[in-house]
Amino acid sequence: MDYIPKLKKIAQENNGLIKTSDPLSLGVSAHEIRKLTIDGVIEHVHQEYYQIITDNGLSDEKLIQKTGAVVSNTHPDFGVRKR
Repeated sequence: MDYIPKLKKIAQENNGLIKTSDPLSLGVSAHEIRKLTIDGVIEHVHQEYYQIITDNGLSDEKLIQKTGAVVSNTHPDFGVRKR
């Protein structure tokens, strides 16, 4: 899995997202992409788009949701927006 650091770099350069074509261009098969999702390395966030799961086990989107929930509990003026 020497391609993981390369995927993280691609994600950093693209607002935290990688497209399906990014790992494929590194020689990662579609089967391996699915395995990365199952293993919790990446998270499918939209058609053709993935996020790298952070060291704390959350993707950026999940981290924002979790943080937003804490903020809304401590500051009643703020709420979690529904998408």
